[in-house]
Amino acid sequence: MGLLKWLGLGEAESEPVELNDGNYQSEVVRADQPVLVDVWSPGCQPCVALAPTIKRLAAKYEGQVKVAHLDASQAPRTMGKIRVRGTPTVLIYQKGRIVERIVGIRGQHYYEEAVEELLA
Repeated sequence: MGLLKWLGLGEAESEPVELNDGNYQSEVVRADQPVLVDVWSPGCQPCVALAPTIKRLAAKYEGQVKVAHLDASQAPRTMGKIRVRGTPTVLIYQKGRIVERIVGIRGQHYYEEAVEELLA
């Protein structure tokens, strides 16, 4: 594996599903497949840095895992329910339940390992 691929550079990207208070239940909690949710907020520089990684994960796991993002400032009810206090936070759901909570920014392979573990 080349260094650029290991760093997650040069890979395909796909847009994550946009979440809000109105669709969180249907898109995440009642989803038929595992869901990775990127909780971000405007003005959060680590969130900006994480965005390309989330897009690459969306492309890589298309059809296996739904990848979505939630603007914390636009979803106050959902934020209260999922108990996220800081951004970026990545939540991984399976069968409507949070099975992993990753606070802060990590390298792409960290998120890949969490997803692969879920799919195993």
